[in-house]
Amino acid sequence: MKITTTIAGLVLMMSPGEVWGADPGPSASVGDVGRGRLVHPAVLAGNAMMRVNERTNFGTTELVSVIVKAVAAVNLRFPKTPLVTVGDLSKDGGGFLSGHQSHQAGRDADIGFYMADGRSRKEFDKATPMTIDAGRMWTLLASLLDSGELEYAFIAYPLQRPIYEYARDVAKVPLAKLDRYFQYPRKVSERAGIIRHIPNHDNHLHIRVFASRSVARGGAWAAARETPTRGAGVASRLASPGRITGRRAR
Repeated sequence: MKITTTIAGLVLMMSPGEVWGADPGPSASVGDVGRGRLVHPAVLAGNAMMRVNERTNFGTTELVSVIVKAVAAVNLRFPKTPLVTVGDLSKDGGGFLSGHQSHQAGRDADIGFYMADGRSRKEFDKATPMTIDAGRMWTLLASLLDSGELEYAFIAYPLQRPIYEYARDVAKVPLAKLDRYFQYPRKVSERAGIIRHIPNHDNHLHIRVFASRSVARGGAWAAARETPTRGAGVASRLASPGRITGRRAR
């Protein structure tokens, strides 16, 4: 069965597995991104547009959905787009993930950059303002922003400029919107914008989503464990199975 999804004004026919990565189900994001866990996660599946890490491709329903749709939007806008490498989301069940201060509750994901040379990378590759593909990166970010789910997109400050300029000059995004979206052209020290600088993000984009429904379910799950008698029904629905099964990612 195919379903229809609209991305950036274009209609795309995809199977449920390609849209969600797996049966979406009631994912629950418990606690904070830096000290949390992930109950009943969705699985981000690799496909002809992206490669994933099968050990850390678990996330909330919201996170998996926006990544799949954003990558599809890039491929619709730009034919012959190379595969993008999606790095760590969370591990199955969430919790501490080596090399990260966050990525614990299914709300964070690392995505490699589209590069101007049009080549696919199996690993993250350091970008410069001259080597990053600003058009494809803006299209990815625009889809994420349009979803209403994007809380932050962390990217090295120098790389914001070419993406900002593409959005302004080619995509014709109003300056008022760009001011709300980007930290640039403010100073790097100013904590402003959804798209903002943090160190060590010159080889990938780090996104974080609100995942409000999954966070609410996570709160219910935690409350049920504190009061197991009164919350037994909620706990039984969310605590097992640990993850959704479905088509394995490539």
